[in-house]
Amino acid sequence: MVNRNLSSLEWSEELNGVVIDCSLKVAKYPGTNTIFLIIPGVDGSLDGFEDKYLRIAQSVHGKHGYTVYQMENPFITSQYWESNVRQMLDHIYLDHNVDEIHVMAHSAGAWIIGKIAHEYPEIKKLLLINPATNDVSSYTEGLSKAPYIHTNFVLGEEDPSAAYLEQFKDIKNHHGVRVVIVKDADHHFSGKSLNHFIQSPHIYLYKQ
Repeated sequence: MVNRNLSSLEWSEELNGVVIDCSLKVAKYPGTNTIFLIIPGVDGSLDGFEDKYLRIAQSVHGKHGYTVYQMENPFITSQYWESNVRQMLDHIYLDHNVDEIHVMAHSAGAWIIGKIAHEYPEIKKLLLINPATNDVSSYTEGLSKAPYIHTNFVLGEEDPSAAYLEQFKDIKNHHGVRVVIVKDADHHFSGKSLNHFIQSPHIYLYKQ
């Protein structure tokens, strides 16, 4: 396994005349020009509960040799939901040659990348796990602008996102949507469902 490189991104946002200093931790496993990015939910840590994101990163890098990036997702303010993800994507483009990008995202991270993925033409695959449901139309409309992105919704049976099964299947103009309900899984895929969460890139993106 190649060594993991740790760093941090730092920038400022302005809200009502007040400057907010922002930062997030980043991890990188160098590899090919195919990028695999992991985006947690809001306030999600770099490695996640029981190191789930670390284990995913190591597994994807080990099996495919892709360049893998992890990020934490600290809350800034409700005015800047997208900032962390945009800063991370900008960093990737500056840090490594990019052929295409595959993204695994959870909860609010899945909501954000669903909204903005069409702005980044190198994004070719999305794995959206229990996307936040406070504004479903914002990311279904965003995804309708990028019908070429192979998009997988993986919804826990016990998560509110499962109620939007048909809406996800019927995203306008989209030709590559798959929606799966995982029996007995909650929002965090806790307990017996955790292994399914960790294996999900191989199940849904890479079919191994």
